[in-house]
Amino acid sequence: MAKVTVRSGNVSVEAESQKELFETLASYQEVFAVAECGGCKKTNLRFTVRRQADTKGKEHTYFELRCQDCYAKLPYGQHDNGQTLFPKKWTRWDKANNQEVEL
Repeated sequence: MAKVTVRSGNVSVEAESQKELFETLASYQEVFAVAECGGCKKTNLRFTVRRQADTKGKEHTYFELRCQDCYAKLPYGQHDNGQTLFPKKWTRWDKANNQEVEL
């Protein structure tokens, strides 16, 4: 089967079947097509990756999309295959209650 390349926004995906192409585009769009903050609705967003060791010394990697205006964040979970991500829910730190809250 011939390879097909499709461009969606600023993402270009190559696949050998329609299903593979559809699944790949959907996966990329789910992660990278977020255009505005879930809190203030502004577009000043930045992808961040941070690494942190737990109490046993095992290092964990966290993927987030952060708003540079209101400091809300959209954390991403990692699928069991370790290769793909999925968005969770927008959160923001609530200073009054000293905890993170969903938006």
